[in-house]
Amino acid sequence: MSPEPNTASSQASKISVVVPVYNERENIGACLRGLWKALAEVPHEILVCYDFDEDTTLVGIREMGDAPPSLRLVKNTRGRGAANALRAGFDAAQGDVVVTTMGDLSDPPENIIKMAELMRREKLAVVAGSRYMRGGSQTGGPLLKRTLSHIAGVSLNWITGVGTKDATSNFRAYSKEFLKNAWEEDKTGFEIALELTVKAHLQGRGVGEVPSTWTDRTAGESRFRLWKWMPNYLRWWFRAAWRPLLVGLVALIMSVQLVSYVHTNSSPFPMWDDLEYVPLIQPDFHWTADEAWALHNEHRIPLPRWLGSQIYGWTHDIRTVMYFNAALLIGLAFAMMLVARKVRGRTSLVDVVFPFLWLHTGNSENLLMGFQIALTLPTLLVSAVLLIAIAKKRAGLGPIAAIGIGVCVLMLPLCGGMGMAQSPVFVIALLSAVIAALWSKRKGLKSGAALTVLFVAGTVTLFVLYLIGFVYPNNSLRSSDPSLILGAATRVASLAFGTAGKEWWPWAGYGIVLLVLATTALLVWAWFNRREERWRVAALFFCFGATVALVLSIGYGRSAAGPEAGFALRYITLPAPLISTAVFAWVLFGGRIARWAVPAALALTLGIANWTVNVHDGAEFAVARKQLGEDLMGEVARGTPPGVLIERWTDRIYPDEGRLYYVLRLMALMQLKPFDDMPAEARDLYTWWMFNLPPTKIESPVPVSRRFINGAWEVLVVPTGSEITFDVPQSLHHLAGSFGVPPAWQRVMTSNGVRVQVFVSYGPNGARELLVDRTLDPLNVPGDRIGQVFDVEIKPIARKRQVVLSVTWPAELPEEAVRETDWVFFGDTYFR
Repeated sequence: MSPEPNTASSQASKISVVVPVYNERENIGACLRGLWKALAEVPHEILVCYDFDEDTTLVGIREMGDAPPSLRLVKNTRGRGAANALRAGFDAAQGDVVVTTMGDLSDPPENIIKMAELMRREKLAVVAGSRYMRGGSQTGGPLLKRTLSHIAGVSLNWITGVGTKDATSNFRAYSKEFLKNAWEEDKTGFEIALELTVKAHLQGRGVGEVPSTWTDRTAGESRFRLWKWMPNYLRWWFRAAWRPLLVGLVALIMSVQLVSYVHTNSSPFPMWDDLEYVPLIQPDFHWTADEAWALHNEHRIPLPRWLGSQIYGWTHDIRTVMYFNAALLIGLAFAMMLVARKVRGRTSLVDVVFPFLWLHTGNSENLLMGFQIALTLPTLLVSAVLLIAIAKKRAGLGPIAAIGIGVCVLMLPLCGGMGMAQSPVFVIALLSAVIAALWSKRKGLKSGAALTVLFVAGTVTLFVLYLIGFVYPNNSLRSSDPSLILGAATRVASLAFGTAGKEWWPWAGYGIVLLVLATTALLVWAWFNRREERWRVAALFFCFGATVALVLSIGYGRSAAGPEAGFALRYITLPAPLISTAVFAWVLFGGRIARWAVPAALALTLGIANWTVNVHDGAEFAVARKQLGEDLMGEVARGTPPGVLIERWTDRIYPDEGRLYYVLRLMALMQLKPFDDMPAEARDLYTWWMFNLPPTKIESPVPVSRRFINGAWEVLVVPTGSEITFDVPQSLHHLAGSFGVPPAWQRVMTSNGVRVQVFVSYGPNGARELLVDRTLDPLNVPGDRIGQVFDVEIKPIARKRQVVLSVTWPAELPEEAVRETDWVFFGDTYFR
């Protein structure tokens, strides 16, 4: 029963098993034999710690006859109690791993080696034998004790990420080095296990677990005193949990406020770009490649259009898309809090920076317009790439990480220009990861590299497809002046602080530039000085670079539009990853003070911004939006005729009068909100229009207009020199309609008349087939003074077909003749 030689080599790899006992005569023999059998092949020592010489455990050991040679008896001189007995064993232990187990046969000794191996491999401070993880179990014992223990362990792990679901079991391994520096507080019961686990967690030393079983004693009396030790258990539970509970409470309150903001201020009437969802949810609408890649302003945004239309089509309430957008931001804030806890090892109060960044109501335009998912989604994808990458402890793209990151990168070109600007940076990043994997000898990286190559190829393909046929709008918003580009880009970047970025300009601009430069310098330093963390450094650097590339691209696109263009509210989510990426960089690689001071400074700045400028601007925007929605809903509820409604609300909710009329008609036909509550006779006024297919393009020297003939028949009045183009789906084969010269114009038009043509253009080459060619001369031909009708067939010769209604001058009119503007009307023109 003498100790093994205390050499440096034996101590470096020895397991010390500490067994506190109290009158365990019936159990100690079986316990020691089990420990010896399990540990005979590894260097170890077994320390039986007792309080007094009369302890019956000592009698049981003397009666054994086959006591393990590694056994040592340690008398507790610290004072009676389980905690003091354990600490006496810790003091006497000579191994690098110290394992505590009870002498009542409740813990399986064969798990001790697994616990020691995990501790040494992962360099952990504590490893628990866990009853509550997968593979673990417990049998017997008082129901109340089992229930409270289970709740305490699982809840503590879920709230704090402590590293084990079993925080109260005393079957666990400790690093001897950690025990030397662990201060002493509780000196009574078995809550010492929870105390040491919480201390290791708060120090960021690392806690792990292996599955284990627990069986209640069959002999002797348990010394566990639940109600006596409960206060200390609760004290340590709250010491570990109060920070994450506080940060989580802040995030929860802000999440509720965000949803409440949308609920209170959003309108069920789609406005502006939200109206573009309506044609996508028609019962006979089908997604095609052409439709997916159709331009929306200067962007192709198939993924946001498809996703938003699915949500809107499912609920028929545009507000659900707004709620979904808010849910994305809430999920992103909580995900960042969890990953920060994972990489740091614990939650810090500075993690309130994430709800402050993502959940403020200064982001009003993106919250109160469902279509703004087109801006939230690429930001979410970029942030997801960052979180997946830095949450990994091991370098390189394994198969699961390759799929997660690859899918995110693949979806970026599907999100329009905001994703296109960032995807080249990630393609370079993924190719770099592939090259690193090919040089590595680690298993799993080769398959991850193969998957990554597939995702890179898909991303590049989508990037090229995006550019085919893409024409950048010919406007004067761009400039090649570097000072204008950087100025606009800095304004966009300062919106990471919300609308405070505009109110605090130029100081917000100085602050964001300083943050970018300082974080870049930190990452360069970490690359050369933290070689084992180069994977995370690269991930942070590329995500940082992607957001910088996006900000610069917006700066270029808006550089000549004036200073205010960079402060557009819709940009608020886009530069926010500059702050979140910087926070992670300083948490991982900052010095002892900087790792909390920089995130704390950012949290304080965002907090002040949110409580002052952002909340004020968000409320101001919400009041205006809510009033607009209520006024519009009131008009609809009163049954305002469509012509009057269009005249009053064009430019207030949509800039195109004809397109607005078409969309309102579709809403009335599908009885979408608010037309579902509209009087039937009023709704019927919206279910008729002069075209049942919206024009793709109207080219006209002066704007076309709606008119009523004889006060009842509504038509579209078109000037000479115009063309109205329709993209015709394959399901439609006929076109019937009417046209003529408006009666009011017949008395003042030129004597030469007007020429109306209807032709169809087939395929990419634009081959034309003339279907209708009619010259009207109402001054000289009485039959031309009334409406003309036509009914023609559209042959399914090519997939892409365009029908054009053309209004020109008569063919016999000489080129040099004066061409005055005349007018033609189209009415009741339907495709079928």
